[in-house]
Amino acid sequence: MTDKIKLITLLYSISFFSFSTAQQPWNDLRVMEQNKLAPHTLVIPYGDEAALDSLDYYGSPWCRLLNGKWRFMYVARPADIPRKFY
Repeated sequence: MTDKIKLITLLYSISFFSFSTAQQPWNDLRVMEQNKLAPHTLVIPYGDEAALDSLDYYGSPWCRLLNGKWRFMYVARPADIPRKFY
């Protein structure tokens, strides 16, 4: 009976340590994404036909660049957000 317990304990230990030491992608801080396509759009809205002919995408009234300064604020709870933070 004790030989069976020793064998089971040994097998359990081997399987536990082999799984825990294996490099998992969610444990690796260098992995930022996996199996992900690059962001893209399938629809390009243009302001008028002239912009469409010249392929002036950024001249469209429906295109807004998000480059620039952004204001972020971290708060512990939603109740701590200032009233006019936006």
